[in-house]
Amino acid sequence: MKKSHPQRPPLMMRHLRTGSIEDGAVKRDNPSRSLPNRDELIRTLSREINDTERPDMVSFTARLRLLPLKVWSPVIQPPRVDLARAVEERLISLEGRILCNADSGDTIAGYSTGLSRPGDVEQFAEHLAEALSDPFEIDETMYRFEAQVGVAVYDPASLNSSSLLLRASELALVETTSLKPSCVFDNGVGERRHRENVIGNDLWVALRTKLLDVMYEPIVSMDGSVVGLEMRPAWGHDDIGTIHVGEILHVAEQSNQTFNLGEYMLRETASAISSWGGIREDFRFWINITPADMLNPDFIDLMTERARDFRIGIEIPESLAVTEPVVANVAEQLERSGIATAVDEFGNDFSALSRIMSLPYTTLKLNPGLVHALAVSNEDRRIVSLAVDLTREFGLDVVACGLETREEFDLVKAMGVTAMQGPLMGRPVMAAEVPRLLSS
Repeated sequence: MKKSHPQRPPLMMRHLRTGSIEDGAVKRDNPSRSLPNRDELIRTLSREINDTERPDMVSFTARLRLLPLKVWSPVIQPPRVDLARAVEERLISLEGRILCNADSGDTIAGYSTGLSRPGDVEQFAEHLAEALSDPFEIDETMYRFEAQVGVAVYDPASLNSSSLLLRASELALVETTSLKPSCVFDNGVGERRHRENVIGNDLWVALRTKLLDVMYEPIVSMDGSVVGLEMRPAWGHDDIGTIHVGEILHVAEQSNQTFNLGEYMLRETASAISSWGGIREDFRFWINITPADMLNPDFIDLMTERARDFRIGIEIPESLAVTEPVVANVAEQLERSGIATAVDEFGNDFSALSRIMSLPYTTLKLNPGLVHALAVSNEDRRIVSLAVDLTREFGLDVVACGLETREEFDLVKAMGVTAMQGPLMGRPVMAAEVPRLLSS
């Protein structure tokens, strides 16, 4: 049965049909022509802005990431023109059509007017993301997308040109995540994007001139011994100051530098182990990577080469990507080389647990927020306890992350987790302090 969207107040949207644009006019007589691109959308937005004052105009940019409908179903992109037409038909529920951006096969863009009431813009962004996330049927084949939407409101004082308006919606799109699929541009978004651009540009130099340090956070077994270390980048930027590890990892992902960052930390760790005089054979070093890194053609070779020097584990953030066949296949190849794979930040989607257990992952790392909730929510405690029991029954290790209090420690210990990590167990240390940490 087709899912019906909740009724929303009319939004009086104006969109362009899929087609091509010449001199600002939409050509609808030849549906086989190539799709409009970003420049053509900018010209159309300029015409709209110049012809009529539109204080209630918004621009939107949406990204569609194709997902398999089943764990092992092939991920094959539908024809772009057919997808564009299917998207147009879907958005009839929003009382309008969109202009598809042919610059990227997974991106659409457009504009809307009539969003003048409080909350209209936020409602529009949310509804657009919902509408694009339902499965599409194209040529008798079902496709499902993870849809994320960025929206910007026309502002004569700042976003007063079509290119600035569209760029602002693209910046808002960067702020979206699987858990926050829509975002409306504001000054805070602009400031964060500027900061991330500075860090992203300087990160390239920092990796080549060894300006980053590698810190090591202990992972402690139930008997109190340190059984592993998670590698974390540390950076004291000359202008910005200390940059938090989460921000470094985020910027590296946004600027497509996570593979280079991982290679850097592995290389620095190999050098540090030599200065320590070696490490126990059963000891493992964990590194954060993204599913996109796993698709790098050099990824498996790099990991296999470094695994000859020390035992490695990779941590992949929990997302729908971890169940995609191509990512699971890489994890299986790594496992054959003795490289463990962990699903990190687990706890946002317990419904994915059965799929994860059927794939070649070795470890689940519980989200710190979930661990903190155990002390205040009996319901969360029961759910996590059942999940831990089931996971261990299938042979996976479970690591509780972010432990801060003795109460949290007692709760996860009673559940039978494999190991623990967090401030209570020890904070990250510099390479020179690791020998003392391991001997304490």
